[in-house]
Amino acid sequence: MVVLVTLLAAVMAQSSSAQNERVVGHVYKCEATLELSGGKLSAIRTLDADQKQMSESDTASWNPEKYEGLSASWSVAYGRENLKVSQIPASVRFFSWSKMRLPRVTLWTLRHSNGIAQDELTLPMTTDAEPKLGSAQLPLRALMAYADTHDAIEWTVSDPKMKPDGTRAVYTQGRINLGGLREAYTSLTRLDDILGELALSPEKKCKLTPIYYNEDAEI
Repeated sequence: MVVLVTLLAAVMAQSSSAQNERVVGHVYKCEATLELSGGKLSAIRTLDADQKQMSESDTASWNPEKYEGLSASWSVAYGRENLKVSQIPASVRFFSWSKMRLPRVTLWTLRHSNGIAQDELTLPMTTDAEPKLGSAQLPLRALMAYADTHDAIEWTVSDPKMKPDGTRAVYTQGRINLGGLREAYTSLTRLDDILGELALSPEKKCKLTPIYYNEDAEI
């Protein structure tokens, strides 16, 4: 009986929430995907249903065919100037698993193959709810500038504290292939062209999507 009452209350709450949501407008969502040799590059352009003009900046993401902890996304804060995907600075995110618990903050160090210590790029890596999973983030342009013409770079995750002998404890290490990410980086204008073509006929090539307003969210 208690279970029945709980389920009924949940259903009534969902019904009440749905009743308080009303459609206040519509937008067209134009979606484009490029199947590249190194992964998938996807983007969305949002158009005002009446004016057929961009109502917000594009969003995009890249996910590699072979996941090595690296992914990229393109987005800007809501309310800023509407930008095409090729105009948006991308953010690269890297995740690394360790066999042992990681400190709250570690060091993610990148280096070219056969590089020297002075050539390293070191960034902070943090852990959240999962103590064996670290994550770091940096601008795509910064990563591409560091990589230069290299298609792969080495990386290590180490303890920020130095040992008495002047070395650091290394928790995990690996290698990132940047060929797929570089391919995505150079394909942004092509993605822009596809989104622009879709936006010429949104009624036929894009999805009309309602905009909901929830009165319960009012303060």
